Amino acid sequence: ARYATCDAQAYRARLGIPAEAPVIGALGRLVHKKGFTHLVAAMPAVLASVPDAYCVIGGDGDLAGDLAAQARDCGLDGRILFPGHVSWEDTPAFYGMCAAVAVPSVVDAHGNVDGLPLVLLEAMASGVPVAGSRVAGIGEVLEDDVTGLLAPPGDAGALVAVLVRLLGDGGLRARLGEAGRRAVCDAYCWEAITARFVGVYEDLAAGRGGAG
Repeated sequence: ARYATCDAQAYRARLGIPAEAPVIGALGRLVHKKGFTHLVAAMPAVLASVPDAYCVIGGDGDLAGDLAAQARDCGLDGRILFPGHVSWEDTPAFYGMCAAVAVPSVVDAHGNVDGLPLVLLEAMASGVPVAGSRVAGIGEVLEDDVTGLLAPPGDAGALVAVLVRLLGDGGLRARLGEAGRRAVCDAYCWEAITARFVGVYEDLAAGRGGAG
């Protein structure tokens, strides 16, 4: 419910982003498995198609310096912003400024991968369309072209295509955002999750658990 209404201007004003500029948001620890290096790599081509766009990658972590240097090397210092840690209280405003949220997770060199990023559910609950990777639990929650858009993990070119498509089509953003919000409210809100747990315990208590 806390994501049902989001202030579209508060967080962008804090960052000095123009009121009408489309924002691609990403949020999470700045580590390899989040795939943010691929998002930064995608942004020059995104900006070639949508010149007034911004990218805001919130969070802190080991790759903070590397990602900022990558953005500078791409000539995008000032168009890719790194505000650092975003408090839980600020997350509704963060999502509220976004035209789209990128969840470009990958499997890192050690085999680490996100199971189901909470950011994905929060963005969907905010009614913001999500561009996610086909990895781990993301593809189980996002149905391509129904509740979001999916791209192969680690493929910056494919990520460019889905982000440009989202930024260029307001009707698509509205359709995906609303469908994503409904999907989260129906299946991933605390009431739905609690009901599933209660059902499991009731089945076990009634001897229907299947375990001897």
